[in-house]
Amino acid sequence: MNKLIVNSVWKMLQQYSAYFIKFIVQIVLARILLPEEFGIIAEMTAVVIIVEKIADGGLGAALIQKKNAETADFNTVFVSNLCMSIILYLLIFVFAPFIANYYSEPSLVKMLRIYGITVFFTSYNSIQTAQIYKKYELKKYFISSLIAAVTSGAIAIALAYLGFGVWAMVAQSMISWLITVAVLQIQIKWLPKFSFDFNRFKRLFSFSWKVLVSTLCGTILENLYNLSIGKYYSKDTLGYYNRGNLFPSIIVGEVRTAVSTVTFPYLSERQDDKSHLLSSSKRITHICAIVMFPLAAGLAAVSKPLVVLLLTEKWLPAVFFLRLECIFYASLAVSASLGNILKAVGKSGVLMKIELIKLVLTIICIATLHTKAIEILCVARVAVALLMIIYNVFCSGKIVGYGFGELWDDICRPLLLSLVMFVLVYSISFLALPLVVTLLLQIIVGLAAYGGGCYLFMKKDISEIISLFKRSK
Repeated sequence: MNKLIVNSVWKMLQQYSAYFIKFIVQIVLARILLPEEFGIIAEMTAVVIIVEKIADGGLGAALIQKKNAETADFNTVFVSNLCMSIILYLLIFVFAPFIANYYSEPSLVKMLRIYGITVFFTSYNSIQTAQIYKKYELKKYFISSLIAAVTSGAIAIALAYLGFGVWAMVAQSMISWLITVAVLQIQIKWLPKFSFDFNRFKRLFSFSWKVLVSTLCGTILENLYNLSIGKYYSKDTLGYYNRGNLFPSIIVGEVRTAVSTVTFPYLSERQDDKSHLLSSSKRITHICAIVMFPLAAGLAAVSKPLVVLLLTEKWLPAVFFLRLECIFYASLAVSASLGNILKAVGKSGVLMKIELIKLVLTIICIATLHTKAIEILCVARVAVALLMIIYNVFCSGKIVGYGFGELWDDICRPLLLSLVMFVLVYSISFLALPLVVTLLLQIIVGLAAYGGGCYLFMKKDISEIISLFKRSK
């Protein structure tokens, strides 16, 4: 468990240092660029991210899940990912005009063809990442992400000031991936070979194709609203939605991603000991709830003064989306924790089924509600996420014994304390104080309320977390 805590710290440092820098960069860009320009980049990114997930094919996760992955396995995945990346990039190049026509945005043709090159970086990076996680060397990822975030962010801001518009954000993403891969390559010193073992590929793919479908469904789900809003509503609306998603995706979502990424190899090592797996999963879920629920509740409560102070009043329509996305990402934290348990014991087929059901429900919502107000469509997104937690718990309860009672026992106190904190913090906004004073007072009250609640009702849990961190040194 100490090794898990150490690497969780490095993963969170990597996530938050890089994303804090990106967050600052996005704030600066939001003050320079228009909502419509953020809408355009959101349309393009939604397409490329889906392609990037297909390029890896879930083989990176298969390398982590396999207990004794050898050099031949990594080389096989390298060749497979490279071939798939070439095919997918050619498809992006050919179909770019059709995608641009779908959105009635001619500039997307050139942007997609250039931005699509990142598919080669991301597919190779998945192999680098597997090596790092297998050896629990997440400090290396921290270093590469930090260098990439600083360099790409500085270049993006400079380009935005020089009037390059959307291209500033395209350059930021491409340079970030290029530097991440290059710095990691220097650190891990692994040179791939063009060798392919079909039998190894077959064994890895028997696990990975289900992970691919699950991941792909999840990726499509996270980007389907970008695609749909860009088609059925204005680009301004997509820009507001995209910026509303920014804060919770970084502040809440990245904690979820960090914990989920680190705990998967840890739980995979214990896949044969169901009792140990269950107890470890409960502790991980409980710690996640203690950290992520107050983050989501607090962010939702301070959303209006935060948006106005950081992004200016032109982004006020993003406040509604920000609050909804806080609920969405908090629910994803629970789903990700449960999903890791299923993936660790090799039940990727169950995960695939869960994601397919979620995708179908989302498509039904969009098909029936796209003519309604955008607020109704986004509420439906949160409702689907909450509904799928119930089904996810049902599946994990049958397979590993982690049912509704166990889950409620792990999340009830952090959830109730977070709701109380939200009410106290949000009520300060009715005092009609200056925005800066309001925000500072809300932060102080939020920290005091949740910290006091933890001391009164979760003192043992907080002591355990502190003890784990001390032992991890």
